[in-house]
Amino acid sequence: MPPLTCWFCVGWLGDLGLVVNEAMACSVPAIVSDAVGCGPDLVVPGATGATFPLGDIAALAGAIESVLSLDPDLTRRHLATKMALYSPARAAAGIVDARLLLLAVVRYNDAVTRKRGSIRNSVQ
Repeated sequence: MPPLTCWFCVGWLGDLGLVVNEAMACSVPAIVSDAVGCGPDLVVPGATGATFPLGDIAALAGAIESVLSLDPDLTRRHLATKMALYSPARAAAGIVDARLLLLAVVRYNDAVTRKRGSIRNSVQ
């Protein structure tokens, strides 16, 4: 079976766009409608794929033609660069960082609350 040339989503995909990320992680450029929430982050027209207005069939045809004319080696390099920013490992690290930051804020707030309580108790 020949390798996948491109992947496209002609409808609405919401904000997450994991399937677009997965295609790009496999070095496959994506063609997405402007209703796909991850499009602005992942799809760089002429580099990692193409976008088109939802429902515009002529624009979809143009997007397919533009992606099919991309240089495969250059596209793979662009996709690798984009995936370095949006990799699952980086997403997981961001979640861990956010959790640690939230934990630090909660601990700080608890310490401040305890301090205020001890000050109130000593004043009474």
